[in-house]
Amino acid sequence: MQLSRSPSSSAVHSSREDTKCRLEYTISWRKQGRKRKKANDSKNGVEGESPVVMKEQENLRKKVTDLIKKQKLPAVTKIVKGKDDSKPWNADARAKVGSRLIELLAVTNSLYTASL
Repeated sequence: MQLSRSPSSSAVHSSREDTKCRLEYTISWRKQGRKRKKANDSKNGVEGESPVVMKEQENLRKKVTDLIKKQKLPAVTKIVKGKDDSKPWNADARAKVGSRLIELLAVTNSLYTASL
């Protein structure tokens, strides 16, 4: 005599299998996420930077995000200007960007060129 499963027991069995598969997937996904996060942490820091400098940058980043959330924009501007080491664009760079922008606008038909 062969035992047959009732429909409800097979449904329970399949739901257990589904749950088991979902758990395994979630666990593997979280492990991969941790690996990616560790890899990204090492990529974010410039090679050769000391952990002290990286910690200082992280604290500064948190401070700026908190000030932005509190809408203390003058304080944020002051911090950013103090840490900004970029240089203004020269005339050649501005001309190249401007001509490229005009070209893109002409291609997308947002700017109609005068035909003579």
